[in-house]
Amino acid sequence: MVKIAFPNIGIKEFILDPVAFSLFGLEGRWYGLVIVTGMIAAFFYARYRAHMEGMDDDTLLDYFLFAVI
Repeated sequence: MVKIAFPNIGIKEFILDPVAFSLFGLEGRWYGLVIVTGMIAAFFYARYRAHMEGMDDDTLLDYFLFAVI
């Protein structure tokens, strides 16, 4: 359990469990959830920019898979 507080913006102290969810006995942590959300957001932003430059989705997907690995 982690105590988090933001007193200067009016959010009082609260306790956050590091485990976001549990599925079939496997725990999903908050930091993993944030990283995956960032990767998905980056992909959709790159897709938007690629369409503006005339790049097709297959090429973008190849670049993205290479970059993630």
